[in-house]
Amino acid sequence: MKDSRFKLFQKLVLVILKISITAFCVTHIFQQFGHEIRLLDRKIEWSYIFMAIFAFWVSQVIAIWRWNVCCTCLGVYQCKERFFTKNLFKYYFIGLFSNNFIPGSFGGDLIRAYLLKKNISNAKWMNCVGSVFVERASGLFAMTVLALAACFEIKNFT
Repeated sequence: MKDSRFKLFQKLVLVILKISITAFCVTHIFQQFGHEIRLLDRKIEWSYIFMAIFAFWVSQVIAIWRWNVCCTCLGVYQCKERFFTKNLFKYYFIGLFSNNFIPGSFGGDLIRAYLLKKNISNAKWMNCVGSVFVERASGLFAMTVLALAACFEIKNFT
């Protein structure tokens, strides 16, 4: 009983610490660059910002869905088990963070495969790596198709 209270207390302290650090950073940025930020605020078209944020989240949800399909097709887990999409969501964003902030382009993908293997007891390592690879390759294919379609449309437009 005391153990669970202590763990809850630790989590609470960690959340408070994170919020405090974030508040400090935001306050510091506004103190240093507040005037420039206010000038930019007048020039920004906020509807474009919200559309870009929405498009980002939609693309991430589609990528997570693609990864879920790849995991199911490669036998990482059975359709009956339905590994929680919440976990895939978490692993995907851990990998995305790693790809953005750790040098190299495959670190986040390896982390995603590792987390998948670690948390699914009967999963094979190569199936986990394969699911990440196939998901990335399908995303590259989709972007290539969209780029080619845009090129043909621009050619027809001019």
